[in-house]
Formats: sequence, structure tokens, C-alpha cells
Amino acid sequence: MSLVLTAPHAISKFSTRLFASSSEPAGVLSTLGWWESRRCFYNAALAFAALPGLFVYLSHGGANVLILAAAVFVWGFPANICYSMGSVVEVVARQMRPQINSSFAPALFKLGLIFSVGLTGAESLITTIPPLF
Repeated sequence: MSLVLTAPHAISKFSTRLFASSSEPAGVLSTLGWWESRRCFYNAALAFAALPGLFVYLSHGGANVLILAAAVFVWGFPANICYSMGSVVEVVARQMRPQINSSFAPALFKLGLIFSVGLTGAESLITTIPPLF
């Protein structure tokens, strides 16, 4: 048996774990743990989505570290506040409707991730493109 994983197989296993629902009962602490265990991936995905804009900024001679730090703080802090709202929404939804199935959190995470990465990528490119007129 080979221990070598191919890239598609490794990505498949990673995404299966990332978007899997919790096997524990849906208590507040297990819900918070589920969301917090995925925060690093969320931040890495946002950073990856901002790379095209960063490359355009740096290629136009912009290397002001203070501006980059401010941009990361101004964009990253609210993005993480919104990410934290995912666990709050899940806890409130489960209190109001206990029959919510276990796929609620992964679906909410996927939608939020797609929205945040798309918005970050679009914003990073739009702000670095010079005006056309």
C-alpha cells in the first residue's frame, strides 16, 4: 500500500474534513469550536484572494508598509468580525429551530467563504486599478 497521496486526493480529503459537520451534539461550545477550528483557513483564503491586488500595488512602485498594514487591519478586522457572526447565527438558529440538520454549519461556512473571498478579490483588484478617465 502506497503512503504517497496525489494532489487531488489530498485536496479531496482536506475539503471533506473542512466542510464536515460536527459529530458532537450541537452545544454552544462545540459550535464555537467547530467555527474556530476553521478560522485559520478562512484568513488564509482571504489573504490568498488579496494577493493579485497586492502584486499590482507592488508592481506600480507602492511599497509603503504602513499603507499595507492599515489595509490589512481595515479589511481583515471587519472580515473576522463577520466570520464570528457565523457561530452566533448558528447558535441562535439552533435555539429557535432545534430540528436544523447537521449540514447547516458547513453550508453557512461555504457561503460565507465564497462571498468573502469573492469580495476580497474584487476589492483588492478594483482599488489598485488606476482610473480609466
